[in-house]
Amino acid sequence: LVPIVRPPARLARACARVHSGMDILRSLGASERPAEEVAKGLELVCTLLGNMVREPEEPKFRRIRKGNPNIVGLLGREEEGLLRAAGFEDAEGGDALECCAGAGAAGAAGAGEEEDNKQACAARVPLAVIEVLGVAEATHLALRRALEEGDAPGRGVLRCQDTAISMALECALLDHVGQRSADCAEAEKKRRRVAEVEDVRSPDRWREVLVSQGGEFVLDGGSLEAWLDSDAAHRTLAHDLLELQTAAMRWYGTGARCHCERWRENVLDPIPSAAVAPEQESSESSARERGSTASSAEVLRQRFTDELRLLREALFAFPEQPGASPALFRESASEGADRAGGDGGSEADCGNGSAGLAECSFVAVAAPERWVISSTVLAVE
Repeated sequence: LVPIVRPPARLARACARVHSGMDILRSLGASERPAEEVAKGLELVCTLLGNMVREPEEPKFRRIRKGNPNIVGLLGREEEGLLRAAGFEDAEGGDALECCAGAGAAGAAGAGEEEDNKQACAARVPLAVIEVLGVAEATHLALRRALEEGDAPGRGVLRCQDTAISMALECALLDHVGQRSADCAEAEKKRRRVAEVEDVRSPDRWREVLVSQGGEFVLDGGSLEAWLDSDAAHRTLAHDLLELQTAAMRWYGTGARCHCERWRENVLDPIPSAAVAPEQESSESSARERGSTASSAEVLRQRFTDELRLLREALFAFPEQPGASPALFRESASEGADRAGGDGGSEADCGNGSAGLAECSFVAVAAPERWVISSTVLAVE
């Protein structure tokens, strides 16, 4: 079951207002208003909202007098709807529009949240203002382009409901939504990455992150887990390696999996005696133990560092043939097949019976006997 996560009340209200602004702009496609008039109105809306974004601490940009000659023509039209979607509401007395005007900005929130909302609006630009400004600018630009393309001698007044104008408005909205979705996805990806890095460095949460990357083997309850627990730099190194191993197994399948599994089996091989007991003048037991611990930590660090370097070289080197798997993984697959054969063929998960280039490509396709190429079709005989 996937838990339902409800967004904060302020974010939910901002999203609702942006959707309202989108609906208003989409309705312009059925409007009989002259397109030139709408373009001028949208330009003014962009100016008003842009001033607020550029100087969020300036109170005069948060208040719009309804009696202003430039504003009168916007009242009761789509432009006023956009301003309200951005967070402007009737001020006390009804002679102006204000952004974050007391209870109107807080909606149905409680008194405490209403006060928080006022302080937040005074300190920064509300999210709805930024979003509505973006979609208004995109619509205004599309409308101006459509007017320039449709400007011809003898042609009458272009209206928003005309096919060319209506399609330009709709396409502009769709393009804007698509770009914003991509931007939000990228921002969320970066946010998750930052949170994951912080968790890896945390002495309490790093185990969960490494296990999610397939690192159950590091929780051995022994020297490896102790090495990781001792230093955030060690955990970061292990996390980077596990990420690259996961990517390699996803991209190259069996060969990469054989290589990674073999390395994971061997990472805890006994530390060489020369490393465990370095030459020391003193023969005291405590000194030997400290030297052994330090040397063991250095050996583990070197093993992780070498494997990370090896994988990077294998994954990011130019392939010998288009789509070919790196030689490192082909050799691992071949060795796995030999071991499986030696065991009577009981284990086939780390061998495909061939170390050829074509066997470890991104897409497993049987090699055709002959390619027949004509002017219109590529066929296989």
